[in-house]
Amino acid sequence: MTDQKNSEIVLTVNDLKKKGEQLAKSLVQIEAMKNQANLLMLAYHSEVDPVLLIKPLMKFCSQLYDQAEILEDDLNSIAFDLLECDNQTEIEAHRKSRGE
Repeated sequence: MTDQKNSEIVLTVNDLKKKGEQLAKSLVQIEAMKNQANLLMLAYHSEVDPVLLIKPLMKFCSQLYDQAEILEDDLNSIAFDLLECDNQTEIEAHRKSRGE
């Protein structure tokens, strides 16, 4: 980050809107992951044989891990842009490294 006294935000309104859309999308994904986990917990605590739930549970854990990695990358990118919102050089380098 640059000097806070004379800094200007170099992100445009469209950039900020895109970051807001990314955050909203991330929240929807997190909510979907929570709902999937709740369904598995309900099934586990029902009369269903727990052995039958092992395969769906393992598949869910794998998907959860993959989704969490994607969300982590997205949230790291958003955080970086917002923290460096007054440093055009850093933002451009970061976007270039991500292929944006």
